[in-house]
Amino acid sequence: VKNRFKRGEPVGFRLYALDGGTNQPEASSQVVVHIQHGGKTYDIPALYRGVPQKNPDGGGTMPVRANQWTAKWKVPNDAPTGTVHYSATARDRFGRTAEWTPQGGEPSWVTIVQ
Repeated sequence: VKNRFKRGEPVGFRLYALDGGTNQPEASSQVVVHIQHGGKTYDIPALYRGVPQKNPDGGGTMPVRANQWTAKWKVPNDAPTGTVHYSATARDRFGRTAEWTPQGGEPSWVTIVQ
């Protein structure tokens, strides 16, 4: 797992949303990655990859990834070096919400380097 990125590089997030009662994937979930870095907050909607999706960067159709959401953040060219704090939230069709934050402290956080 890569967690060190330079300015201008894309940071990818792979996420999963499960129904807490059944422990099964909840495909209706809307998942958003929240990034706090350099005094700014970026809210990046994740794409549900269980169905065909067009590549947001232009290109063709992305491969289907069962029960997975993905998001991408391009490190801004003016981003300061250091650790990036991030989390993800999900809301399903029933209005239930959940929040995820990385565990393990600084070694598991994204870091911007020169």
